[in-house]
Amino acid sequence: LGMVPGGTALVGTLASWLIMGTLFGIVYRVVPNTDVLWRDALAGGLAAAVAFNLASRAFAWYIGRLPTYEAVYGTFATVPLALIWIYWSWLVVLGGALVSAWLPALRAGGLAPEPSAGGDFLLAVQVVRRLATSRDEPPCGLCMADLVRGLNANPQRMDRVLGVLRTLGWVGLVDSPKGGPRRWALLVDPRVTTLASLVDALLLDQAASARAGFGPGELIRSAALETPLLPPIQDSPP
Repeated sequence: LGMVPGGTALVGTLASWLIMGTLFGIVYRVVPNTDVLWRDALAGGLAAAVAFNLASRAFAWYIGRLPTYEAVYGTFATVPLALIWIYWSWLVVLGGALVSAWLPALRAGGLAPEPSAGGDFLLAVQVVRRLATSRDEPPCGLCMADLVRGLNANPQRMDRVLGVLRTLGWVGLVDSPKGGPRRWALLVDPRVTTLASLVDALLLDQAASARAGFGPGELIRSAALETPLLPPIQDSPP
């Protein structure tokens, strides 16, 4: 493209960036085992395409200025060069994936602080209570972006907590009525479901503590395990 006169070379370069960015965006949208918005995937794909183009130019300049590989390796000089290029290419691909992964957190107002001990348990309780408030209001549930923004949580950490809640059978994914991103909905009654299963999953496995020699209620009070996720509605006196 460098020999093409006028602005044709620039147009060709931009077109190659768009095509490569679209291909990377499809990879970032389809491959991850989680929901990724198309705008985040395409943004990461475009960043990876630009970085890939710049990396190829820098690599070509480096090889042209340092021909010592042939003097050291002889006919096998292409082997270390190919390994270096593969390594650098994967760095670019993973960098674009990181861009796609962190964009939801940046839109939510910045990166959330690192959680303290028991942070995932507390976040799970917050998620359940937040979903409980939207349980009876159409459209049912909240999308991942709303949960991340509303609770100021790390998207990767939120995805991990939602996976635990889904394994417990407490939450599930439902389709949005207008074809938007899928929403997380609460599947249990929070005024009846207790904290016991969540404590076992994210805080302290009661079976493991029993094997370690701790009796029931010795580390965590039994009354706390039987606490419902939401306090029951008290009937008003007549």
